[in-house]
Amino acid sequence: MDVKGGGKTLRNPYSKKKSKRSKTFFVVLFVLSALALLLLSCFVTLLHHAYHLPHNADSVVDTSISSSIILDSSNDGSGNNASATTATKTKAKATATIKAKAKANDEGSPPVIAYAISLTSCSATPTLVDGAAMLGHSIHLNSVRNTNTATGKPPSGYDYKLYALFHTSIIEEDSNSKASGNVDDNECASILQKLGYEVVVVDIPVPLDEIQNDFLRERLPQNGCCGEKEFIKLWAYTLDDHPFVVHLDLDTIILRPMDEIFDFGLHGKPITTSTKFVFDTPIDGSDNNKGIENEEAKKDVIMWDKEEQSSGHNWSTINAFFTRDYNMRPAGKRPVGVQGGFLILRPSKQIFESFQSIIREGNFESQKGWGGKGYQFYGAMTFQGIIPYFYDIIQPNTSIELNRCLYNTMADNPRDKRTVNNVVSGKCRDGRNDCEDCRERDIQDVRTAHFTLCQKPWQCLPHKSDVLQQRLCRKLFGEWYKVRADLEHVALKTMFLLSSFNIYHFQKPRTCGTCCLTE
Repeated sequence: MDVKGGGKTLRNPYSKKKSKRSKTFFVVLFVLSALALLLLSCFVTLLHHAYHLPHNADSVVDTSISSSIILDSSNDGSGNNASATTATKTKAKATATIKAKAKANDEGSPPVIAYAISLTSCSATPTLVDGAAMLGHSIHLNSVRNTNTATGKPPSGYDYKLYALFHTSIIEEDSNSKASGNVDDNECASILQKLGYEVVVVDIPVPLDEIQNDFLRERLPQNGCCGEKEFIKLWAYTLDDHPFVVHLDLDTIILRPMDEIFDFGLHGKPITTSTKFVFDTPIDGSDNNKGIENEEAKKDVIMWDKEEQSSGHNWSTINAFFTRDYNMRPAGKRPVGVQGGFLILRPSKQIFESFQSIIREGNFESQKGWGGKGYQFYGAMTFQGIIPYFYDIIQPNTSIELNRCLYNTMADNPRDKRTVNNVVSGKCRDGRNDCEDCRERDIQDVRTAHFTLCQKPWQCLPHKSDVLQQRLCRKLFGEWYKVRADLEHVALKTMFLLSSFNIYHFQKPRTCGTCCLTE
């Protein structure tokens, strides 16, 4: 600092010393900061891998493979694609990449179940961040990797891998990924990758212009929530290095392990029930549940059964487990569509190609639906209709309808009239004389929940009235908040996901069915 006095400029004798001291301080601070950031980066990377790698560290997949995959629905021999040969090679390469990434663990290691979500559009909203983070963490908590339990033992005997099926339009609509041609530059893909999802870029299994039926081809884009794009869920059938794939919507959560389904599908271990079945034979007279043990045991996990059925031997032919959406049809009317937010499937490229053939032929009639068999309801042209058509008509006796009070529960009214003052009335939507009200189910029985009628937990609806319509919703919200609180604890303790996950998005864990967002 210079001071003017008596026409002379006097130099402050302390300025040089201060300047040197200040420079030294900032240099030391910079070095320490850089070192701290380097150590933190290494720490986060190590914890990220520790959190997301398979339970058996010896089974680590080849990390040199790209974290994103692109699948192509083109096919050679059709004459509709000039680059059919190239497309076939691209598809084969992508399939090989999936196999390399999802290769089964060494003998004796836990089987790895694939969990997949599908996105037809995307933005970094709570639906994506909260939904994907909570779904992924709930899967982790109910897997063999979770040893942070009261007994110190994992709740499940199965490992997991997360997949996100991305429609190609998501990549094309994002300026960064469109410019670079790299899915890793896409904002949504980046978020999901940080959350542990493998991003797989896909197009619809059959291009619209290849659908032979004019009626279906012209109306499909306006059908259901997402038009023809919803068919990308069918790509889950190509993840065939996993014994089973569980396809879920983003607004779902896993509350309990589903080992009884996987044990049945892999080893033929009978699915058992907690009470004697009182359910009738399905109205269509189908015999879809052979191999199901009808006796007192653990949980009543299936929707329909026959008293005379006992342990069978055709468990290996059961290729799908789902719930049906009886809200989409008048009471007792058949056929009924599947609820599109939940499907457990045995992956098979042959089945995937069968779906391609069905779509390409396009045998969907006005007022009669697929094959003229009556599959006509909301979303019938797409996933909700083609899945039941396939398993009811094309490949009957190869699927099981699960009890919707335990799997994919939505806290919906089972009858066709409103519930007033906790009194239910009306006909059972599923056609039975008497039907269980899922809203009265013990929360401890529920395996998976789907936040449709209850709405999304991040929307902070209170559900605080002590009425039948809100009690289960309140409990399901409480379970969701517990999972989020646990993830916040993990994130805070490990510094995991700090770049994309807002720690303490909720001020504190809530189990009463309300949440308080910070300003």
